[in-house]
Amino acid sequence: MNNILTPNVVNSKQLFQILKDAGIELRQGNIGQFVKKYGISRPKSVDVEYIDKRTGRANRVSTYKNPQSFYVKPTAKELKKIKKQYDINILKKTDKGPGKIAFDKRNKRAKELLKTKKYTIVQANEILKSEFPEVKKTGMLSTLTKLAKNIKGIPSGVEGETAAGVVKITKDLEKLNNSEIKNLIKAGNTRLETLVKRTTKLLGTSDDISTRRIGQLIEAYGGDDRYIKPKKDDLFLRGASKLTEGLGDVTKGRLFGGIGGGLQRMRAEAKVAKALGKTRSFFTSLRKRIQERIPGSGYETDEIKNIRSSARFNTAPYSLFVQGIKSDINQEKSKAFDKQTSIYEKKLQEADPKDKPKIAKEYNEKARKFEIEANKNLKSGQLPVRALRISFEEPNKVIKNKFALDTYGDMFDDIYKKHGYSFKVPADVKTIEEVKPFLEGGRGYKQALNLIRAGAPRIFGLPVAAYVGYQMLKPTEVEAAEVKPKDDIIYNPEIGAVVNKETDDKVPQSTILDWAANNPIYVAPIAAAPLLNKSVRSSTKKLLGGLLKTLGTPGVAGGLAASTIKSNLDEGKGIAESVLDPMVGVELIAPDIYKKFGGKGLTGLAGKILNLTPRIAGAMTPVGLGITAVGLGKMGYDAIQKDVQRMKDEGTYKDFLEEQEEIQEMGYGGA
Repeated sequence: MNNILTPNVVNSKQLFQILKDAGIELRQGNIGQFVKKYGISRPKSVDVEYIDKRTGRANRVSTYKNPQSFYVKPTAKELKKIKKQYDINILKKTDKGPGKIAFDKRNKRAKELLKTKKYTIVQANEILKSEFPEVKKTGMLSTLTKLAKNIKGIPSGVEGETAAGVVKITKDLEKLNNSEIKNLIKAGNTRLETLVKRTTKLLGTSDDISTRRIGQLIEAYGGDDRYIKPKKDDLFLRGASKLTEGLGDVTKGRLFGGIGGGLQRMRAEAKVAKALGKTRSFFTSLRKRIQERIPGSGYETDEIKNIRSSARFNTAPYSLFVQGIKSDINQEKSKAFDKQTSIYEKKLQEADPKDKPKIAKEYNEKARKFEIEANKNLKSGQLPVRALRISFEEPNKVIKNKFALDTYGDMFDDIYKKHGYSFKVPADVKTIEEVKPFLEGGRGYKQALNLIRAGAPRIFGLPVAAYVGYQMLKPTEVEAAEVKPKDDIIYNPEIGAVVNKETDDKVPQSTILDWAANNPIYVAPIAAAPLLNKSVRSSTKKLLGGLLKTLGTPGVAGGLAASTIKSNLDEGKGIAESVLDPMVGVELIAPDIYKKFGGKGLTGLAGKILNLTPRIAGAMTPVGLGITAVGLGKMGYDAIQKDVQRMKDEGTYKDFLEEQEEIQEMGYGGA
């Protein structure tokens, strides 16, 4: 006989006997398979003492590395666990013996559950898994499905009161209705956070779901009997009304998103407001003041970026940007697009850097489709409904609202540093802090009123004149019309050359041409400007693709416009700023006015025109000219020309200006 010197190590014969003594029946030849299945381990090495049969004395000791026929002896606890699993596995063999007996028992119980017609197949399966350990993991779905074919009236579990979601909500509400939380609401407790935290602890769910459950309980007492049917309790409703103040009457129909959705929004607003350093009622209060200045009930104040998403993903300042839009558009946005913002912002923050561009592209395409649908009835001069797009550029490059950048720039930067993305904010979009004083002013209110009367999809933003032909432009053309390019080159009058603004070095013609190619809508008059040499002017003309021809302006007009451009450049203004001067547009579109009035006379006239006629002012910039040409075509251009002709006519000039003053008083001016 040989001795195993390594403690707690046995050979295959010894292990076989240990298992047999524990009530586990198996063949000697199956020991290897059994060990693997039940997780009995092998030692890394074992020392064996060999005994000489003749003398009965040890003659040598051998060490075996990773031996195949030696095993770590199971402890009593481990052996008990192995025996339990062995018994379960035996019962799974349904063809004979104990397994068949167990299967027949499970089968009988499955039939009993289905015949009650109280349980769906899924619910019956869960009961069987709890009652029979041998099917705890696998269940009996296939068996139940076969049995159900011969039993009528089994609940579907897909819809109605047996649907899984309904069952879960019902159980939660029953538990909530029998808790101290209900009594707190009944007593008029308005501390939502306290109620939410206690509900989360009670139900074992998230704060967001708990908030919704509180709302659903209040709705149930208000008459919504989809989940539970509590007894009438006016005292509870009075207490709940204090909690839901501002959300609507809980006894009169269901709010959009339900009271639960309203409470979720309330919590989100409080969290975002706190992050911005404001009081918890910041959004509620300002939205109320804004709504008071919007006549009727057909328009609502919309946070362009879903405020619940901002609260959840800590991107608070982006929900400051608002727009007044039609109620039906806002509700559709809430149901469809706002959910996408939450989904994609979660994806974006959790994604690997290499996957983020794809996520942003998908989201931006959804934003584009929403805008197309929301603006399908947009008319000339009206403001487009907006959706913010994801960008990987720094906030100061994509957020065009100066007030927001000046006030919350550090917060935008922190978000970018942490997550690597921003949201593009167009120049026409205002913050909720800007909208209130805008609408309280006469011009802002009148603008909104006129847009409401016209049935516009959106009612406050930048001057209406800035959108001549907007709805007719392609997305790329819209961006060109809205976004002022980076102006990193300027004209230096002292040396008579275009230079880099940062280094003051002369820039080559290729740089000037590249700038012109990337900013064609801004540089229409440059093609005729004398400050650039003939080669550059010629190349620029080709790049512009005949824009001036579309406008019908002769070459002399470009020459006149160049005088204003050069004057601006000599004053140290950048190229874009110099070209964007409305005076350039006046010279381009009405060169004879320039000739007739000249110098200061022109300046005086133009000042009145540009101040009193926003439509003309918007068109009388190279941007406006470009939009008019591409968007409105000849009809739009002719309309502008008619007004210009009235300006030129000495007999009607004063009448024209008086008429424009009256129009402005009626509220057609810009924001």
